[in-house]
Amino acid sequence: MRADCSLANQNNHSTADHLHVLALSRKMGTAERLQRICARPLCFWVLLILANAVALPYRGLTHDGRLYGVQVLNSVTDGQFANDLYLRYGSQDEYTIFSAVVSPIASFVGVENAFFLLYILFNSLFILAFLRLTIALVDSPTAIVFGCAYVAVNAVDFGGLGIFHVNESFFTARVVSNTFVLFSLERLVRNRYCQSFGFVAIAMLFHPPMAFCGLLTWCGVVFGKRLDPRLLIGVGCAAVVLGAVALSQRSLGIAVFGHMDSVWKQHVRDANFYTFPSAWRWTDWTAIAVACLINFAGAWHPAQRKEVRVLLSTVVVVALAGIVGSVLAERLPYRLLLQGQPYRALWLAQLMQFPVGCWLVVRLLRSSHHETQFTAIALVASMILSDTRLWLAIVAMMVAALAAVKILRISSQKRWPQATAAGVVGLIALRHFLAAEWHVWKNLDELRVLLAPITVYRIACAPFFVAMGLGLTVLFLLFMGSLRNQRWSVSSAAVMAMAVQLAAFILPHGSLAHQFRRETGDDLEFVRSFVNEARTDPESSLVVHWPRLYDGPVWFDLHAETYFSWQQLAGNMFNRETAIEGSRRATLLRTFDSNSLKRFETILLPWQLEAISKVYGSDRIFDLEPIEAELVSLCRSEELDYLVTRHQIGSRAATTNGRWYIYDCQAIRRTSEQDSSGLANSSQ
Repeated sequence: MRADCSLANQNNHSTADHLHVLALSRKMGTAERLQRICARPLCFWVLLILANAVALPYRGLTHDGRLYGVQVLNSVTDGQFANDLYLRYGSQDEYTIFSAVVSPIASFVGVENAFFLLYILFNSLFILAFLRLTIALVDSPTAIVFGCAYVAVNAVDFGGLGIFHVNESFFTARVVSNTFVLFSLERLVRNRYCQSFGFVAIAMLFHPPMAFCGLLTWCGVVFGKRLDPRLLIGVGCAAVVLGAVALSQRSLGIAVFGHMDSVWKQHVRDANFYTFPSAWRWTDWTAIAVACLINFAGAWHPAQRKEVRVLLSTVVVVALAGIVGSVLAERLPYRLLLQGQPYRALWLAQLMQFPVGCWLVVRLLRSSHHETQFTAIALVASMILSDTRLWLAIVAMMVAALAAVKILRISSQKRWPQATAAGVVGLIALRHFLAAEWHVWKNLDELRVLLAPITVYRIACAPFFVAMGLGLTVLFLLFMGSLRNQRWSVSSAAVMAMAVQLAAFILPHGSLAHQFRRETGDDLEFVRSFVNEARTDPESSLVVHWPRLYDGPVWFDLHAETYFSWQQLAGNMFNRETAIEGSRRATLLRTFDSNSLKRFETILLPWQLEAISKVYGSDRIFDLEPIEAELVSLCRSEELDYLVTRHQIGSRAATTNGRWYIYDCQAIRRTSEQDSSGLANSSQ
């Protein structure tokens, strides 16, 4: 009886506490909830991981993840892929410890599993590092929540043409390096110089081009605080003069930076055009300028703290130095200058613009002046709109609205002009997002055949997550921040995030993905079964050419060397032999690849079409047709085992499924040699 009474009392107290919590959460305003979120960084971090998993799920071995994956695979298999074009003459793997660190893990659990587990680890650490840095830089809970939530659900571009993102959805050395750089900057703001240098030193070991901007920022901040300003300016001017002398003297520059001849550089330009600033769009330059201006404005705002001002100013200077370095690398014949890819220093400025921009918006909205209110609206538009033209139109609209307010002499106490402008901007942004979404869904049938399921999901959801997804994420954070049982929210969010990432990892390997991609999944099974049946030794290394633009090389799908793929040329700036041999192979294969490339003609951007034409050395790449003599010549002179193409060439195909034709180059080579020997004997 006493036990029953005690239990009843406990239940009554629990119910009363629960009702009290609900009452407090209803009374709690938005500001208090935001403060509660920032006061519990562990809970906030896990919730950001969940939002990131939903918006940017793991994409597997794709993009540069394949390149890093084959480096590890080659190490695990004791050099089985050493003769592949990407690795034969050396690669960027020589400049990093990435493969040496990942290979032991991959040898134990497999390359794909290792990359997935390491991605989960370092992507979570990246979000943690960015959160810690944002908290160190920004003193506004609103700016912290919105800045971190935006980066969690949106891929942040840096450089030109949208090739690279700071927060990638696949595992590379860049993810590791960026994580350690962000940890370094957070320690730097806290005046922990030794810890900061340790983090940036680790980052340099994994990816020197991405980490070098972190090292320069560390030097600029530390020396800027320790040295007299006049001495610092003198040292900077001396460094600029010495650099100018070294670059202007050709013999000295070649001795210091190495030489890259015009033929090699042209091959690099054709395959890696994004490395050259002259190939960037004017919209890319506008985005870079806006990022630098936001960081500069945040640095020199009257309310900014000194240590943050020094850091942001240094980040802007390093970004501008990176642009200058890339422009010089494009115009000068120096190898190391181009291989260093100075434009990668932009990633810090283009990432930090979001928390700094949110902080500026919060500060501007506190003012009652029309100028600051309209500036805040334009600043928000710059962060949520990917279309630079549309944003510039909105800026012009804000200027016109401000002029009208001044002419009409509307009091600063009246807020309807700003509210009207914000509503118009919201409607414009909504129409832009819906139009982008409609364009994706209109071409969904074509995209699902050509692209992987997770990639299609990313493309379809990208317009949604730019603003609407951000809003829902912040609302979710506010709701979770009002809960008293933080342990439950952390554990449930972690479980859901891991479930989403596991689904993204498993999906491409299941039958559902093959059904989603329709004939593309059947084609993969068709080619894979043929190659496996033809393989006499399971450990033997076959050389296969299968032109797949987005699916990339066949290293993992067929466990074979790739004869030629556009992605293999990513390393041609590090080895002249790779550049020359890659260009030669592309020229040999352009007639065989034309029909498969033509399928992408409608979804490729103009600069992508131009790049394909340059790589293959033909302006009519989509209209070429191979002849039987070219097939025989290719099989006789090249170390190619199997050619997979969409062209039917005589009756030489070993098998076909009606879409792809597989040619056994070994058999064609033997037949050709027998024919040649027969002709030689008959002539005698």
